[in-house]
Amino acid sequence: MSRRSNTDTLGKPFDAATIEKVWSKASISSEHSPLRVDAFGALIWKEGYGNMNSRLGWEIAHQEPLTNGGGDELNNLVPLQWENNRRNGEV
Repeated sequence: MSRRSNTDTLGKPFDAATIEKVWSKASISSEHSPLRVDAFGALIWKEGYGNMNSRLGWEIAHQEPLTNGGGDELNNLVPLQWENNRRNGEV
């Protein structure tokens, strides 16, 4: 069964509080503040959450994939630029 992007283990969208907490995990770009940087060095924009029409769009990814036993705990959720999330095989 495939899951839609930006959803938890049950397929439900993440709530606003979780989105904010995951966003805050990304490092602020030293060259392009207030943009942030994902784990692969890609720039992301807060308002770009879920926007796959923007190079700055991002998604919530599971650091330890659900298929490997990862869960929806905050320490397992990371912000990734949406293309990086696809390359990472998350969705």
